[in-house]
Amino acid sequence: MKILKRVLLMLIISVALLLIVVNFSEKTSTYRCEGTIQFKDDVKSTTVYLKLTEYRWWVHLWSNNDANIHLEVPSLVFPHMYFSDVKKLGDIFQIYDLGGTQQIGVFSNLSNTLRIKLQNASFDGECS
Repeated sequence: MKILKRVLLMLIISVALLLIVVNFSEKTSTYRCEGTIQFKDDVKSTTVYLKLTEYRWWVHLWSNNDANIHLEVPSLVFPHMYFSDVKKLGDIFQIYDLGGTQQIGVFSNLSNTLRIKLQNASFDGECS
């Protein structure tokens, strides 16, 4: 009977820890960024929508990334972009390409600015 109680207690603790990890492993913030998008020969004012999902410290037990970013640029042909390789340095989030080899953008939580290379354009703007 003692063994059954211990096993049941361990099961309850494991389920509680799993629920904490699943429900509290990330923090999501959304931003609306106003700025300019520069194409090869053209510069336009545009709005970019950014969703930043920051990971808690324990996520580093199974992942090397600090966050992920979803971007929506309604003025582009392919308006939705997802960046899974994001590193945090203080208040700065460095955004890397799909292979994680080249930095393609920066988002600052301090100044609320976004600067990123997109498809065949680049965006520079302020977020709120």
